[in-house]
Amino acid sequence: MVKTEEQIRAQLQAEANAAIEELLQWGRSTETPDLTQMEDKVLWLRDRLGQRMLQLMVEGQEAKQPEEAPRCPECGEPMRCRGQRARYVESRLGTLRVA
Repeated sequence: MVKTEEQIRAQLQAEANAAIEELLQWGRSTETPDLTQMEDKVLWLRDRLGQRMLQLMVEGQEAKQPEEAPRCPECGEPMRCRGQRARYVESRLGTLRVA
């Protein structure tokens, strides 16, 4: 099912708010973190949030189906769809699940 822009926006905002809350909670629970620790936490959250944002954008895209079924290379008959299977794609932000 294709998500509307509003649904994607709401999910992105929820993900961003969760990351912000996690950072603030970490700051409250970590006694006098140094700059490296803060950088590590922010970079980790940035990577996780970026990957989740990309995943939501990919999920928001409509699946492109061929207009005509491909033909069997052996007999020439139209091939039947056996359903969609999830694929995993390596992106610059990490592994994404593509249905």
